[in-house]
Amino acid sequence: MTPFSLLDGAVQGVRWGQGRKVLALHGLLDNALSFAALAEHLPGIEVWAIDLPGHGESADLPVTDGQFVLAWLPRLGQVIDELDWPETVILGHSLGAMLGQLLAAVDPRVELLLCLDGLGPMASSREDNFQRFEQLYQQRGRVMPTRYYGSFEQIVQSRQRGQFPLSPQAANRLAQRAIGQTHAGWFHRYDRRLRQPSLWRLSEPEILYWLAKIPVSVELLVFMIDSWPGFSERQAAIARLNTTLMPGSHHLHMEAPEAVADWLLARLL
Repeated sequence: MTPFSLLDGAVQGVRWGQGRKVLALHGLLDNALSFAALAEHLPGIEVWAIDLPGHGESADLPVTDGQFVLAWLPRLGQVIDELDWPETVILGHSLGAMLGQLLAAVDPRVELLLCLDGLGPMASSREDNFQRFEQLYQQRGRVMPTRYYGSFEQIVQSRQRGQFPLSPQAANRLAQRAIGQTHAGWFHRYDRRLRQPSLWRLSEPEILYWLAKIPVSVELLVFMIDSWPGFSERQAAIARLNTTLMPGSHHLHMEAPEAVADWLLARLL
């Protein structure tokens, strides 16, 4: 594992292996180490995993209340600018998959998308957008408090009990790049705005429009999102989509990396 730094230190990451280069984008509140176990089973592939803005060791996006998914794209475009590879292949999990899809719609340098359990961002109606923005406006300037834990073991256990539970091994691996410690105790190190409601979300028709603009092949490996509302319609929107079902946990690439690696190698080599 070799660390690297981009954009004058604003983006940090780690890379593994040698061979065909792949830019890896992790899921929400994860970090670059979410691809560590997977990379061990990818001979002939050079995985460049970044910490997304506000995650791991990367800098936050510019200060604002809430997040807007399209605001991430310019930073990712700058990453591609600096890497300056002859081809850009993106491997994304969950949020990373969604960002890769949106990026491919507007950046012709993206030649292949490998997506793990992610198909387009969360949608909202105009009514929901208004209500959420109104709430953010009323709470403007407030910062979510930091929760502290009494030991390293306790903070690792908190990731095991999250919305998408992790095994002890996977939670411990992520923690190596995602926690800090002060006199008050151990804490999760991420941009607290990531836990706020989104500043604004695209509507479902807008998401379908963006997905229809993707010109490249999209290889989608589904662990559990096929049960989510609108999944079939989003599948139909992408012209060059191949979907494979591999039922399991949302972090199956961390829990069963060999099977996911076999799927990837069949599409990369």
